[in-house]
Amino acid sequence: MEDSICKARKNYALYHYAKSVSELARILSERQNGAEEIAMINCVVYIVVDFLWGNVATSIAHLHSGSEILKQYRKKKPKGRVVQEDSLEANLMRVYDTMGHQVSDVAVKEESDLDGGSNSELTDFDNFVDARKSIEKIATDGLRLVRQGSLEDADTTTLERRAEIQKMESVHKGRLEVWRARFEGVLTKSELDHSNKDDKQTKEDISTMLLLYLSSIVWLWDGGYPKQAQPLKMFGQLIHVSELLLAESRDSVEDRNRIRMILFDTRVWPSLAILAAKCEDSDLRKRAVAILAKTRPVHNQTTGSTTSTSPTSTVSSLNVPDIVEESAGNWGTWVEMTSAK
Repeated sequence: MEDSICKARKNYALYHYAKSVSELARILSERQNGAEEIAMINCVVYIVVDFLWGNVATSIAHLHSGSEILKQYRKKKPKGRVVQEDSLEANLMRVYDTMGHQVSDVAVKEESDLDGGSNSELTDFDNFVDARKSIEKIATDGLRLVRQGSLEDADTTTLERRAEIQKMESVHKGRLEVWRARFEGVLTKSELDHSNKDDKQTKEDISTMLLLYLSSIVWLWDGGYPKQAQPLKMFGQLIHVSELLLAESRDSVEDRNRIRMILFDTRVWPSLAILAAKCEDSDLRKRAVAILAKTRPVHNQTTGSTTSTSPTSTVSSLNVPDIVEESAGNWGTWVEMTSAK
């Protein structure tokens, strides 16, 4: 079979796979009876599908999610009860115990080797505050990893050392997928009120977490060896979320400076610079340059002060479109927040 046909079929399957994940999250948020069993069965299916496609990191993320659901499910049951040997619960327990013993020990050990700590920050958060602490820690560790890899000379580094770096990068990608899986669950359970001021702050925090997650993807691509194809969809999502934040900062200088600090984060700003310099998509590249230009600090030689450029200012040399306005429902779910390219 021709490679183009295989690629088209894979993209078609992954498209419907992503849709099914979103639909599952919606169903689980609306149902009570039997929701845990459905979720655990689907996690098993997704583990198998992702493993067959070679998406090992995502497969492990689904294993973590299913195991966490099983743990919460068993906590709700009366203590001392007897589980029937051939029951659905017994079979699910057996499946997750088997897969967990085969995978979790290796995965946790590798992740601990990466940052010298435990893996608990990836699996224990159940709110936006702890989710932000988690992704900030992961993003910081990822920067250290990428910098470590960039110091290696591709021409002189031994194959063993290169394989070691690639292994650490693979583990880090797995950590990002575990965080994303957990974060999707927290986001699905949240009920944001667009008119509520506190919820607007929560939406800004969510955007900040998305920037850190997406920037980590950019960092891994730029520092990876050998260089992989550009993940243009992820690049587009990073640009889109940045533009939404800029659109939110039009009201006041205080808002503008706060958003500038978010985009100037050392784990975010360099990623935008990478896209502005290296992105193959000319439209995304121009939009990245525009974001950098609209948020750069401007030094006032008269007063000696430094302020940020107004996000409504024009970048005459770029001829880029105006910053997009937030559309209704953009903040509802992870999928809606990251669907635009």
